[in-house]
Amino acid sequence: MSHNDKVLILHGWGGSDAPHWQAELAAQIAKNYGTVSFPLLDNCHFPSKNRWVKQVKALLKEFKPDTVVCHSLANTLWFWLCQEEIPQVKRLFMVSPPSLTTEEDTIKTFFPYEMPEELYAKEIQMIVSDNDPYI
Repeated sequence: MSHNDKVLILHGWGGSDAPHWQAELAAQIAKNYGTVSFPLLDNCHFPSKNRWVKQVKALLKEFKPDTVVCHSLANTLWFWLCQEEIPQVKRLFMVSPPSLTTEEDTIKTFFPYEMPEELYAKEIQMIVSDNDPYI
């Protein structure tokens, strides 16, 4: 990653403020590279797929990130964004995407979804654990 790259970090259900690892990642990127966006998505504890899609589409257009880091529900959000044409990014990190069979009422507008044909990223890395209850 170069010092000119812009990084967009998208949190999952409930947000990811300090001391969450995403807040630390945002701070380290800002310190070492300078350009990071770590927005609090609308009504993060009771998210609406349509509102989040609209908000992130605007961020992609205005911020023009090179790298996107999606955590948890933000991965599902990315799949919804990819149902439409969005700007391609250099790198996409998909961290702990939720299960396709998630049945949480609070986030039900995000499910079910179809896997997109295109993820609009040149490089994609998925990072998961074996003890996450939502995977």
